[in-house]
Amino acid sequence: MRLFARAFLLLILVVPGILSGQNTMSPYSIFGPGELQPKGFGRTAGMGHAGIALPSDSRLNNLNPASYTGIDSLHFILEIGVNGKYSGFKSQGNTLSGFNANLAYLAMGFRITNWWANSIGISPFSHVGYDITSLKYVQGSDLRYSVQYKGSGGITLAYWTNSWHLTKNLSVGLNTSYIFGPLTQEEYVSQSELSAAYILTRNDYFKTVYLDYGALYQFKIKKLDVALGAVYAQSQNLISGFSSTLQNSSLSTMDSQEGKQSKRKLPETLGGGLSFGNDRFTAALDYKVQKWAGLSYPTMKGVFRDAHNYSAGIDVRPWRSRVANKFFQNWNYRTGFHYYSTYLKINEQPINGYGLTLGIGIPLRNQFSQINFSVEAGKQGTTNSGMIRERYIMGHLNFTVNELWFIGKTFY
Repeated sequence: MRLFARAFLLLILVVPGILSGQNTMSPYSIFGPGELQPKGFGRTAGMGHAGIALPSDSRLNNLNPASYTGIDSLHFILEIGVNGKYSGFKSQGNTLSGFNANLAYLAMGFRITNWWANSIGISPFSHVGYDITSLKYVQGSDLRYSVQYKGSGGITLAYWTNSWHLTKNLSVGLNTSYIFGPLTQEEYVSQSELSAAYILTRNDYFKTVYLDYGALYQFKIKKLDVALGAVYAQSQNLISGFSSTLQNSSLSTMDSQEGKQSKRKLPETLGGGLSFGNDRFTAALDYKVQKWAGLSYPTMKGVFRDAHNYSAGIDVRPWRSRVANKFFQNWNYRTGFHYYSTYLKINEQPINGYGLTLGIGIPLRNQFSQINFSVEAGKQGTTNSGMIRERYIMGHLNFTVNELWFIGKTFY
C-alpha cells in the first residue's frame, strides 16, 4: 500500500509538468485541437505504435481498455515515459529546425480480483506549439506589415480504465477519461505608417468526460498465442469556452471578451488489431480510423477529413531469458512502421505522414521491470502547393516498474 500511495503522490506532482510541456513545433498544430498524440507506452512505441490486440503482461498497454486483465494478480506496474523530438521544417526553400522534450505520461495498473483489473494514468491528447510570421498589405496601398502567430498549450486526459474477464478467452474494457486543457494563440501585429502595434491573445478552454471501449479475444493456433482486439468510441461533445484580450504596444488592455460555453465534437473512433507470437517473438498489426469529416473548431481554418492510421510491429527476444546469459541476450528488440493520414486537408492538399521505429527493452534486476528506449524517424506534410514538410527524429525513454504487491492475498 505504501507503493500505491507514493505512486499516486507522484502522479499528482507531475501533472503541472505534463500540462505545461510541449513536444511539437509543427505549424499544423494551429488547426483544430492541435497535433494529436498517439497512445502507447514503451513497448508499443518501438513497434510502430501497434498494439490494439496486445494484452498487458509485465508491461501496461493503454491502446485497448480490455488489455489489463493480462496483469498478474501479484504485481503492481508503474509506467513513466519521456519524449524528445528534433524537427526540421521546409517550405518554399526556407528551413527551420528545433528540439522539444517533455514528460509524456504516468500510469499504474494492477488486478483487483481474478476477473477484474484496472489502471489509472495521465497522458497528452494533443499538443500545440507554433511560431508563424507572415507579411500582409495594408488594404488599398503597397505598405506591408508583419503579423506573428504564436501558439502553446494542449489538451490532457486523465483516465481510469477497468477491464473484466467475461470468459476464459474474452475480455472487455471501459476507459473513463476527463479531457481538459487550454489552447492559447497570441497574434502580434507590428507598427506601420497606417497601423499601430497590438497584441491579441485568445485562450480556448476545453473539457469533457470521455468514454471509450475495448474487447480482446485470445486463443491458440498450435504453438502460437493469437489475439484479436477492437476499440470503439462514439462521437462525443467537447465543451469549450474562450477569453480574448487586446493590448497595445505598451501592454495596456484595450478590449477583452469572454465567450459562453459551447459544444464541439470529438470524432467517432473505430480500430482493430491482430497479434500473434510465442515466448520468443510477438507481431502486431493495427488499423484505426477517426471520423473528423464535417467537424469544426473555433478560429480554425482548413477542412477536416477522416484520419486513418496503419501500424505494424514486431518484438523479438532471440535468446531464451537466463540469468547466465550475456546482458544483451536478455534484451527485447523491436521495430515497426506506421502510416497515417491526419484529419487535415489544406488548400486541397491532404496532410499525411509516416514513421519507422526501432527499440530495445532492457530488463532490470528483478526481470519484471524494464527500461525501454525507442527511436522514430518520420515525415509529415509536403512542400507541394506551398505547404510545409516536417522531418523528425523522436526519442522515447520509458521505465516500467513491476513489483510484487499482493503477496499473501487470495481471490475468491
